[in-house]
Amino acid sequence: MRNLARHLTPQVLALVVAVGFIAFGIMGFIPGVMHDMDDMKMAGHDSDGMWLGVGQLSYLHNVLHLTIGVLGLFAAWKGLRASVIYLIAGGAFYGIFGIYGLVVGPESQANWAPTNGFDDTIHLLAATFMIGAGIVSGRYFSREQAPTELAPAPA
Repeated sequence: MRNLARHLTPQVLALVVAVGFIAFGIMGFIPGVMHDMDDMKMAGHDSDGMWLGVGQLSYLHNVLHLTIGVLGLFAAWKGLRASVIYLIAGGAFYGIFGIYGLVVGPESQANWAPTNGFDDTIHLLAATFMIGAGIVSGRYFSREQAPTELAPAPA
């Protein structure tokens, strides 16, 4: 477990999160993965496109996932500090987005993204993971403790 932790740098975690968001964003445009794709709208609570039949999406929601993913790739490329900021700030954004979805509800005119209970739960889980990963890995790999080169794992 300790060797695994040595390799889970903020950059690696940002890259994993980014690839996940990009994958979700792309899947949101694929018929078969998206149910009722003909009913998917640009934005708004009346978009009835459903990711695997459970997560309510719109074109805007998919573009949001892609944008967050691309920002994560950029952060991972920029380095430790950018990756930690991405994980914590992105997690905070998704936390706010999840809470917002719970507060306004799926049928509200204010539900612009759109979201439903499944989406809100996923957003809150992503927020928890991202913030936790940013804090823990950021502390572990701070400038004072950051290894200049990762040593190979003992056999």
